[in-house]
Amino acid sequence: MFVANGNSISAINDTTNSITTTIPVGDNPFGIAYDPAKEEMFVANANSNSISVISNANVGDLTVPEFGPISYLILAVSAKTGLRFMPRQ
Repeated sequence: MFVANGNSISAINDTTNSITTTIPVGDNPFGIAYDPAKEEMFVANANSNSISVISNANVGDLTVPEFGPISYLILAVSAKTGLRFMPRQ
């Protein structure tokens, strides 16, 4: 299980309820989506208008200026087509 907090996300062991690792991401992460086919996690960062991409290999940031404020963005992963960005209505 992953939990967004401050400028990071934390992996929580659901058996012990303890934090196993903390990964830095952008400012004010609020949405997390996981793509099992690519084994990548995407984190929407509201205050930095970015999306952090987390994989086993690395952690990087995608800037998504064409969507405007990230706080109005929903992340979803389709098994067929991959990551989708949707403005929240």
